[in-house]
Amino acid sequence: MEVAGALLLAVATLLVLLVSGNNAQACVGNLIGARVVKRKTALALEAAGVSLGLLFQGTSMTTAASHLAGGLSTEVVLVVLALSLALFAAAQLARLPLPLTLTLPALLAGVSLGFTGYFFLMILVWVTAPVAALLATPLIARLASRLGANSFWAKVEAFKALLLLISFAFAFTLGANTIGLIVAVEGFGALSVALAIAGVVLGTFFLSAGVIRRVSTEMFDLGYSNATSSMLASALLVEASTLAGIPMSNTMVQNAAVFGAGLSYKTRFFSAKPFYLVALGWLIFPVIGIAAGVLVSLLL
Repeated sequence: MEVAGALLLAVATLLVLLVSGNNAQACVGNLIGARVVKRKTALALEAAGVSLGLLFQGTSMTTAASHLAGGLSTEVVLVVLALSLALFAAAQLARLPLPLTLTLPALLAGVSLGFTGYFFLMILVWVTAPVAALLATPLIARLASRLGANSFWAKVEAFKALLLLISFAFAFTLGANTIGLIVAVEGFGALSVALAIAGVVLGTFFLSAGVIRRVSTEMFDLGYSNATSSMLASALLVEASTLAGIPMSNTMVQNAAVFGAGLSYKTRFFSAKPFYLVALGWLIFPVIGIAAGVLVSLLL
C-alpha cells in the first residue's frame, strides 16, 4: 500500500473514532438519562447499530463520494479528510457543534468545484430536512400519546421499549450515512470497513466517557413521548437521505426535531437559544466548508 493510501486509511479511521464517540450522546443519551438500560449496555447498543448500518447500508454513500470526490487524487482526498479531522477535533475541544456530514461534503465540493445538479439537490435536502423534522415531531408525539395502554405506567414501559428500538435505528442510520460517507470517500474495502468498525467500538466506549448529555437537555426535559418522537422523526429522515445517497447529519436533524417537540409544550418554558445556534451552524458550516475547499484547490 502506498504511503498516501496508508495515511488516508489512518486519518479516515481516526475520524470515524472521533465521530462515534461524539455521537454517543445523540444515539443513546436518552436511554442512559432515563435509566432504560445501563450505560455499558446503551453504548454496546450504539456500537452494534452503527456497525450494522455501515455494513448493510454504508455503500449507499458511494453515490455521494463519486459525485463529490470523483476525479480527486488520493493526496487531495487525504488533505480534505485531514482538514476535516482537524476541524472536528478543534470544534470538540471548543465544545462547538460541527456537523461533519455537512462540512465534509462542502469541503469536497469546494476542492473539486463540483457544483453540479447533485450538489444543489443536496443543499435542498439539507434545508428541507430540519423543517420536516420540526413539523413532524409534534404530530408523531400527539399520535403516540393517544395510542397504547390506558395505564400511565404501562405507557411508560411501552415508551421505554420503543425508545430502545428507535435508539438502535438512530445509531443504524448514523453508521449508514455519516460513517458510510467517511469510508466511501476513503474507498470501500475489507480493511477500511474492519478498521472503521474498530474505530466505532473504541470511539463509542472510550471517547464518550463521563456524563453523556444530549443537546435537548439544554432546552428542556423531554418526556418519553417527545423523546421517542424526535428520534423517530430524525431516524426516518436520515434513512430516507441514505437511500437517496445524500449525506445528512443525524444530530442536526435531531436538534430540529427536539425543538419541534418543545413546541408541543404549551405551558412549559424552554430555551430556544441552543436551537438557534444549531440552525445558524447549519447555514454557516457548509459555507465555510466550500470556501475552505476552494482555497485548498487553489493552493494544491
